[in-house]
Amino acid sequence: MIKVIDLQCEYRINPIFAGFSRQAYAIPTLYAKSLPKFESKQIHTCLIILYPHDDFPEKPNIKGFADFYLYFNFDKYFVSSDAEKKMMQLEAVHQGMLGIAVEQGWNTEPFEIAYQACLDANLILSTQIKKRKMSPNRKQYLSIFAYCDLYHFKINWVVSDKKGAILHEGSLFSEEPSFLAMGYRLNFHWIDDEHFIVQSDYKGLISDTWEVDISNGAVLATQYNDLTVGYYLGMTFPKYNHPAKLYDEITLDKVDNIRKSKETISYYIGFYKDGKLIKFEKYINANKVMDFAYEYDEMGNLIKIYKNNIEVGKPIQKRM
Repeated sequence: MIKVIDLQCEYRINPIFAGFSRQAYAIPTLYAKSLPKFESKQIHTCLIILYPHDDFPEKPNIKGFADFYLYFNFDKYFVSSDAEKKMMQLEAVHQGMLGIAVEQGWNTEPFEIAYQACLDANLILSTQIKKRKMSPNRKQYLSIFAYCDLYHFKINWVVSDKKGAILHEGSLFSEEPSFLAMGYRLNFHWIDDEHFIVQSDYKGLISDTWEVDISNGAVLATQYNDLTVGYYLGMTFPKYNHPAKLYDEITLDKVDNIRKSKETISYYIGFYKDGKLIKFEKYINANKVMDFAYEYDEMGNLIKIYKNNIEVGKPIQKRM
């Protein structure tokens, strides 16, 4: 079963192409959600990597992953309308998945179904998160919805009566599309008939909480639990292993200057919990180009590694 389809630009570390990378979340996710279940053997993640030329490198052989390289007209993309950009992304995803299907010996019918479903949805990723929940007085339901386009990822909430009539509605938050994975880890519950809580739990890595008053739509409390954030100029992998080590700490004023600079400069944001690095993001000027997240067990041992929200491996186990 295919769980993840990721559309990447091989030159995403270049600020010119970083704009594409920031926009390439909604369409691949919509395609993956529209894909009927089928036997994909051991493949669970498909990476479609776009190049501004057709001189492709040799593909890696990683268990569970299938890569496909495509030429992509970035010059055309950057001057296209939003509707045209979404269509170009869909065509790239579809072409890449058909190519992977041929290489893997899969039936192509599920991919044709997914392609048509994306068109039927008008290339809009909008979905309800989990099932609606009834209030303590059993008179109203709470539903949470996620929406993502080229520029935003939004979470909205709706309270309706038993007949479906909307009683209250509001927006929980709006972030850049790279926050899309957050939508799949939200949980929510009522506190009483007038208040509810939404919580994001990323495999124990980061937990955020929002409390909402439905009478006026106010977000009463926003909590980012036990996190320490730092900004750095340098990053290294000690002995080529994870977790990474960030160094040369800088101030927010320095970060602001880097984001505005015309010179190409990179920096890192590190998120720490209980003294351990749980996530870091790499930026080139104002553009996010990469992130790694780490999951630890109860003893503090690193057990999983994620790159751009995709599990990419487990740490090397030391021999006794």
